[in-house]
Amino acid sequence: MHEVEINESIVADEQHCEFISKIGVPVTGWKMDLKRCFDLAVGLLGTLLSVPIVIVFAILIKLTSDGPVFYKQARVGWMGTTFDVIKLRSMYQDAEAQTGAIWAQKNDPRVTPVGRWMRKNSDR
Repeated sequence: MHEVEINESIVADEQHCEFISKIGVPVTGWKMDLKRCFDLAVGLLGTLLSVPIVIVFAILIKLTSDGPVFYKQARVGWMGTTFDVIKLRSMYQDAEAQTGAIWAQKNDPRVTPVGRWMRKNSDR
C-alpha cells in the first residue's frame, strides 16, 4: 500500500456522478517512520484492549456449543493474493455441511445463541 500526503483535492461531475480525485506526493522519510510508529502503537493498543473480550466470547462459545471456538476463512486481498482470517465461530460446527455455503438469514437456525448476540451487536 502506498501512503500519499494530500496537497489538493479536485471535485468533478462526470455525467451527474460526483467524485473526488486526490492529488498528492508519496509520504517518505521521517513522516513515513512516524506514521509506521503510530500505526503499530494504535494496533498494539487495540489488540491489548480486545484480548479480554475475545477470551470472554471464547469461553461462552465453548460452554454453549460443541466444536472449536475459532474457524479459519480464506479471503482475497491486494492484487488477488489470498490470506486466512481467523474468526470467532458464530454458527454450529459444520453448519453448512448439508446446505453448502449460503447467506445467513434472519433467525437462521445454524447460528448459536452466543453467535446471534455477536452478530446483532457487531455493527455497534
